[in-house]
Amino acid sequence: PVTKVGELAVLANSGTPLPDTFISSNREIKKAFKSSNPPFAYPFILKAADAYGGKNNHLVKNFEQLTDILANNKGVQYVVQEFIPNDCDYRCLVLGGEIRLVLKRTRGAKSASHLNNTSAGAEGKIVKSSTLSNEALDAVKLAAKTLGRDGFAGVDLMLNKITGAPYILEVNQTPQIEIGAEVEKKMDALLDYMRRL
Repeated sequence: PVTKVGELAVLANSGTPLPDTFISSNREIKKAFKSSNPPFAYPFILKAADAYGGKNNHLVKNFEQLTDILANNKGVQYVVQEFIPNDCDYRCLVLGGEIRLVLKRTRGAKSASHLNNTSAGAEGKIVKSSTLSNEALDAVKLAAKTLGRDGFAGVDLMLNKITGAPYILEVNQTPQIEIGAEVEKKMDALLDYMRRL
């Protein structure tokens, strides 16, 4: 699969834990949420299928906001996902099928954004992989393996802050080793792995 939409379908078929997801044309998205029985409740995430770094990613709080975004981006295909209550997310660096480094990304308490991307101003801090549950670690490795990227990938993981349940947001084939937060530690992890090959 080369598109995010295709990747989501493959991940879902593998049993990878994903947020509830709705994919359709902009017209059908609008129609679905105008109905008396929408796919899921507000707020939800509306993100461009081909975007990266948190660009064109919205937390939609009502129908009016949804229609405004769709009307202003007519050529964009969107993916709709349930909003997972969270305080942070985790970028897990997978090298050679193992999680070599975990970067916890936390948006500021006063941030107006719902994004945890360091490119959107969130703080990144290296944490031990043991701070995550075995269920979460297994989900990360399954997602990378399912897409054939377990040799080298950055897997974005989110935990529901109420239930603790893990969700995979994305499997990046270019996980920003040389930019963003904690560059030296990410480079060290990569070089250490390469020395062992």
